[in-house]
Amino acid sequence: MSGNHEHIQPLPYHFAQLQGLTAQQQAEYLEALDNPTLKGELEALLAVGDESDFITLIGGQVDRLTGDKAIEALSQTCVGPFELQGIIGRGGMGVVYDAKRIDGVFEQHVAIKFVYPSITALTGRETVFFEARCLGQLAHPNIVTIHDAGELSLGACYFVMEYLEGEALDAYSRRPETTTQDLVCRISDLCDALEATHRIHIVHSDIKPNNVVVNTEGRTKVLDFGIAQIMEGEVAATSQSTINRADSEGKDKEDISGDTAFYNSSEKSTSQNVKGMTLAFAAPEQQQGTVSPLSDIYSIGALLRYVLSLNAHYKKLPKARQQELQRIAEQCMQQNPDDRYQQVASIKHDLQNWLEGKRLSFEPKVSLLASRKWIKRNPWLSTLCVLIAITLPSGIYYQQQLSSEKAQSQEVAKHLESFIRYTDPAIAGKPMSEAKQMLLDTYNNVAKSTQLTLANKHRIVVTILDSLIGLGEYEQVLNYEKDDVF
Repeated sequence: MSGNHEHIQPLPYHFAQLQGLTAQQQAEYLEALDNPTLKGELEALLAVGDESDFITLIGGQVDRLTGDKAIEALSQTCVGPFELQGIIGRGGMGVVYDAKRIDGVFEQHVAIKFVYPSITALTGRETVFFEARCLGQLAHPNIVTIHDAGELSLGACYFVMEYLEGEALDAYSRRPETTTQDLVCRISDLCDALEATHRIHIVHSDIKPNNVVVNTEGRTKVLDFGIAQIMEGEVAATSQSTINRADSEGKDKEDISGDTAFYNSSEKSTSQNVKGMTLAFAAPEQQQGTVSPLSDIYSIGALLRYVLSLNAHYKKLPKARQQELQRIAEQCMQQNPDDRYQQVASIKHDLQNWLEGKRLSFEPKVSLLASRKWIKRNPWLSTLCVLIAITLPSGIYYQQQLSSEKAQSQEVAKHLESFIRYTDPAIAGKPMSEAKQMLLDTYNNVAKSTQLTLANKHRIVVTILDSLIGLGEYEQVLNYEKDDVF
């Protein structure tokens, strides 16, 4: 060896130096070491020979020292009142167990997430428990519930959480029976959940299909706040999902690491943070290390666009209706955060507008544009309106005709009333002179009427003259015939 400083190098350094040396050279190297313990460990490693390699050996040492492997062998053991049934998810940050309460107090089915001790050592307990603190502040029907949190003696932090059975949103979107309207309602539920988290200054930071689940009861659930961030704070940590997801292929277990990309960042904090995100759904500024509620808004738009692309019913919608949903997604995904929706509630409002066929909030209030959009959304109703517009003038004309005929009928009835009264017994018993005068008065009223048509006047006058002839008033009839009544 070249110098005394090599005697204080760690075991991996010396093991690497021994690789490629002959047996004689290795013996000479070991003989030169002053540390008997180090020498013994190296001899043991060399004795393994070709049965292993350096990475496996060192990995085994890490597992033994950290206890990471130990938390993968906890099935049928107990954590508090819960018995661990089996692993339902595994990822780079830890494992998730299916667990049931066995203390007899009451029945409870939960999921327990264990974070690898090596991750806890890297980030610190407070960072690991950040997710528990986030969820502990949220009592929302669309956010997974956390029941308890703690730490095992071997150093593994854990969270006792609501057990979810269901499908991630992408698998749910592919179902033949899932309508586009249903998907829009699911995204609206997501907006409800994130509105609640933003209200207490928490940004989720990892909105993606695997973190939005439709459970067997039909409720939308948002989970995995492992990398959520407090807006005013700098603490961030990555952990994994707690769901037993049954995907479209019917898998019982799923890798809970997803397609998350992990990287280190010190731009916002002097402490080392493990941050994660799913790049396909992450805002541009989030990829640069800046996170805000507007980052979640970008992710909502990316998620909306993605699940629509998987939905068969969406592809059958009229183009105008498809484009409206795409514009909502685009408004969420503007490169400049200031150009996006500024609040999650605004997205929800426009999704509701879409469901009701109303104008989107960011579209110009132009009457012609609104009319065209309304016609495209409501083709049958717009056709009916056109027919009404065409027939309305005719309807008004016929209504006027009916009104005129009604007035004629009322006028004729008024003048004929005297004849009807003439047949009344009370009148019939009166002198003939009164009956004659009644006919003459009626004749004069008809002659002066401006409401009766000439045809109706003629009918009434002929009737009156016939009645006067019946009474023997020939001279009176001749005088009337000389009058220019018509």
